[in-house]
Amino acid sequence: MRYPFLLILLLITIVMASRGDAAPLQNHGIKLFQHRQHILVGGQEITVEYHSAKNTITQKRVVYSLRIADKFNRQLYKREYDIPFGVFSEEIYQNSVEVLPLVGDSGEGIAVFYSLGVGQDAIRKIDILGLRGKGPVLLGSKIELVPVVTQMPNHFLFPKTDKANIIKLSKGDRVLYRYWTGQMYIYFPVVIDWYGSLSIPSKSTEFRVEVPAFRKGGGRIMVHLKPTPKSSAAFLTVNPTANVVFLGVHCDPSISGQELGVRNLALRVEVNGKSGWILDQDSYAVLGLCP
Repeated sequence: MRYPFLLILLLITIVMASRGDAAPLQNHGIKLFQHRQHILVGGQEITVEYHSAKNTITQKRVVYSLRIADKFNRQLYKREYDIPFGVFSEEIYQNSVEVLPLVGDSGEGIAVFYSLGVGQDAIRKIDILGLRGKGPVLLGSKIELVPVVTQMPNHFLFPKTDKANIIKLSKGDRVLYRYWTGQMYIYFPVVIDWYGSLSIPSKSTEFRVEVPAFRKGGGRIMVHLKPTPKSSAAFLTVNPTANVVFLGVHCDPSISGQELGVRNLALRVEVNGKSGWILDQDSYAVLGLCP
């Protein structure tokens, strides 16, 4: 446990700040900041408040709270972030929080991106909130931010923001999600339902795949004509000089809460111009793709 004194000072500062009495600790090198950002979502102006603490010696700043309110200061969303020991030391601690508007064909909302941790081990998560208005006219009416997903690992591949710093989704309110199975990445077209859920179109039968590492040590793999064990099969030889291309994945994806999962995975592979679907673990092992 490193630098407990500084952490204790930070916690005391936060508590006292909530009481409006943070001034006595200013001389201890810890200062509190509040930054406000105004953004337009669905014609409504909302205020984003970032609450952060800064060590004036190391110049490190961490966000410990985020609050979103409407123009009448009614709270729509709030999240507090855990601050571990050592954040004011020489450790490179990442604590970034960003809020951006999302615009789709059938609705609008906001995305809250946040990163907590050290270096490449930082945890990157996202909250997606859908905008819902009350009353016959959205403009000027009471609004809500409905959670679509919270604290989900952020592997979404959103389009770049436009000049107004807004993320405009693809047709059908779709965005790609890059899912890691442990051996390969699968790219799923995820649809945002602004009233509280995510889904993957059931009509999609084959998904894009990326295999970052595999081996060609030599052996035979069994491939099927279709992604089902009842279809006809043949053997293909994989050797160090073989040209191996991974063409796609067939699987049954599901989204439950914060997690995305897959079942019944079949990998379509081409070896020296001949292709088929891999279903059995022995064939995956030949390519070094078993768990």
